[in-house]
Amino acid sequence: YKDNIEWIEIKDNGIKYTINFVERKISRINNDNELYSIIAKKSGIIRNINVTSGTSLIEVGDYVSKGDILISSDIKLNDELKSKVQAKGKVYGEVWYKVHVIFPLDYYEKKYINKKRKTLYIKLGNKYYDFFKYKNFERKKISYYKNKLTGIELGIEDIRKVDIIQKKYNTQSALKMARKEARNKFLLKLNDDEKIIQEKTLKFYNNGSKIILDMFFSVYEEIGEEKVIETGEEYDTKNFGERIQ
Repeated sequence: YKDNIEWIEIKDNGIKYTINFVERKISRINNDNELYSIIAKKSGIIRNINVTSGTSLIEVGDYVSKGDILISSDIKLNDELKSKVQAKGKVYGEVWYKVHVIFPLDYYEKKYINKKRKTLYIKLGNKYYDFFKYKNFERKKISYYKNKLTGIELGIEDIRKVDIIQKKYNTQSALKMARKEARNKFLLKLNDDEKIIQEKTLKFYNNGSKIILDMFFSVYEEIGEEKVIETGEEYDTKNFGERIQ
């Protein structure tokens, strides 16, 4: 994320990480040679328009394709170009997705718990004698000393707690979990002002070891993005749907 972060520092405090960072500030210089229009980065149906500057070429309910001009930098009066501005605003649309999910009937998950600590250990052959350990954990050696004559090893290691989740699902239970997993993963991609409008199971089947699921999602999300209009670039804003070349 070099375009977003100027400086970053990560400290390991034993059981947690402390992250300090400075956000990179990018100043955009507005001049006569740099103008912006808002175009569609995805296809969909317009659901909300909020224009700060520029001219909206769309209305709520219109279908737009990726690349269509949504908010133009042109300011016109009676079809006559009066001026050009930096087009600003937000355009939200209804966008559709098909999601493919595979969920096992014999479910196994290793979940790492955010608890890690250093501990001493003694090792004789293949047997460990730990001074501290979790019920389920993974170990990583930090430093150690091994006596070649006795074979005794003394060292320090990081141990990290893990939870092992093992479950057996029937078809309906696995289908329910697969739908939930698909929805949760989708929600992680959305901003606070975006949401799932509708979801529907298209098809699924059980192949004996896992559930194969196809889902449909209708999503309310921001679909506009800035596009630089170079000086001298010509495009037709009279007819909606013209693409920027």
